[in-house]
Amino acid sequence: MKRAPDAACLYCQYPEDTAEHTIFDCAYWDPLRLPVKMFVGNRNITPGDVQDLLCGPSDVPFSENDRLRAASKRATQSFYDMVDNILSCKEHDERIAETERRANAVAAAPTD
Repeated sequence: MKRAPDAACLYCQYPEDTAEHTIFDCAYWDPLRLPVKMFVGNRNITPGDVQDLLCGPSDVPFSENDRLRAASKRATQSFYDMVDNILSCKEHDERIAETERRANAVAAAPTD
């Protein structure tokens, strides 16, 4: 996927549209983050949460292992789904924006 000519976020105009900004910070994607937030105490997800979301917490007593393993699988799937949804939607929107930029450039081009 090519980057947009402007490095600012298409949705909130944050100056640098990085993967970290998109996945964790851009308010536009907050609704897609909701299912994952329940796995981190209903707070905003941070890059520091990714290891626990993907691997499960490391400080769990062995007696709670089965219950936690099931919860960890749900957290992992929820995180994967969130990232996939955000990136798929963003790619779709960027394609539309690129098509519009090209159409505007053609319309603005001088004709002979």
